[in-house]
Amino acid sequence: MDTEKVNIHQVERNISTVLGAVLLLRSLTRDSLSGTLLAITLLYRGMSGHSSLYKMLGINTAGTSRQRQIETSDGVIELEHSITVERPAVELYQFWREPQYLSQIMYDLAEVTALSENRVLWRVRVPFARPLEWETQVVVDFPGQILRWESLEGAPLSNEGSVRFRPAPRDWGTETTLNLRFYPPADRLSSRMAKHLGIAGHMLAEKALRRFKSLAETGEIPTLERNPSARISAHTH
Repeated sequence: MDTEKVNIHQVERNISTVLGAVLLLRSLTRDSLSGTLLAITLLYRGMSGHSSLYKMLGINTAGTSRQRQIETSDGVIELEHSITVERPAVELYQFWREPQYLSQIMYDLAEVTALSENRVLWRVRVPFARPLEWETQVVVDFPGQILRWESLEGAPLSNEGSVRFRPAPRDWGTETTLNLRFYPPADRLSSRMAKHLGIAGHMLAEKALRRFKSLAETGEIPTLERNPSARISAHTH
């Protein structure tokens, strides 16, 4: 397929191909027409790198982001994702400082509630367990450059995060990097929760950046659901 038609990131393509292959094997043994059609769709999506749905929504995840996940010897889980956004750094910084924008950006990762100018309450749902809640405090704040926060004492899962901004190559917008670090708790249950956040967070953090990119560049977040609150003015302070 023409590379201009590729609009799916390589990670997504790999996942689609694997899931498609598994579903195809299962559907053939069970003689399931719907399963076979779904499998073929996933295989096409993975092998071609093209999504008609993405095209309809104006989404292109191919070659626009970088990610890495590191788990150190002491169990610390670090997630880092970068994406290029066609807006000035000062404007992008403002999205992360204003509660109504941050709430939309982090929608799939966590519920975010502003408690004050520099303090935020995070609430993360964890399968088969009570939701995790903690407060974070902004500890580094350089407008248009970096914003860093840390969880406060008493958090069930100690963590810190930052978002950094720098000019993209060839002056094509701003490269935005989201970094999240989760520190291993003492008890086993919380350790499993940390592991879950590391796995799920890898995909959700990337999705948060893509929501951020769309919100910053178009003033809205593409969705198939009716969600008027997702649309905002393209004007930023």
